[in-house]
Amino acid sequence: STKARLRRGKALLELGREEEAQQELQRVLEVDGAPEIPEAKRVLACAQKKLREHAAQDREKLKGLFGAGPGTAVETTDNGTAGAGAAAGAGPGTTVETTDNG
Repeated sequence: STKARLRRGKALLELGREEEAQQELQRVLEVDGAPEIPEAKRVLACAQKKLREHAAQDREKLKGLFGAGPGTAVETTDNGTAGAGAAAGAGPGTTVETTDNG
């Protein structure tokens, strides 16, 4: 029933499972004349907003991890070996920042 799908969509949204919530709410909207459609639209808009926010947060977290090239700072350990930053694709001409952890 559309009422059950609406409730499921709301619950999934509360659990942080926005993609699944979006799918359930889309199914509610597919039923012509369902009295739950206005509320489903409202909850779907919230789910879509959260998905966009999470995508923006993910982009920010991953910013600069891929395609590091010339001019990229790479931290090295006190024994002179490259740290995790070197594995991210730092190539020749890369600026190396050495830190002494001891």
